[in-house]
Amino acid sequence: PLLDPVGTALAAADLALTRAGAGTVAELWAARLPAVLMPYPYHRDPHQAANAAPLVGGGILRTDRIDPAQNLAEAGQSLLDLMSTPDNLASMRGALEQLPSADGAERVAEILATLA
Repeated sequence: PLLDPVGTALAAADLALTRAGAGTVAELWAARLPAVLMPYPYHRDPHQAANAAPLVGGGILRTDRIDPAQNLAEAGQSLLDLMSTPDNLASMRGALEQLPSADGAERVAEILATLA
């Protein structure tokens, strides 16, 4: 079922397995949540991989092979490795902490208010 608000779930999580839509990437960035990102494979262009690019280091980018067995072999192994090595998750979270602030909308609003 849909989680509402999703921020509460992200704040409670240690790791996410997710697509890489712009909204999802923004939420992961703001929550500084390590993730295994699997961009949606049926888009005409690979824009979800581009969305995920800034999170690489704090996230692991995997290709959705569409075949569940192949996905389990690749992304599943990444998940197992991360869950069994807490130091890797801490390192990923540290990489996410190095990203610029995720308050872009607030900063743009402040600039516009200053200009008005």
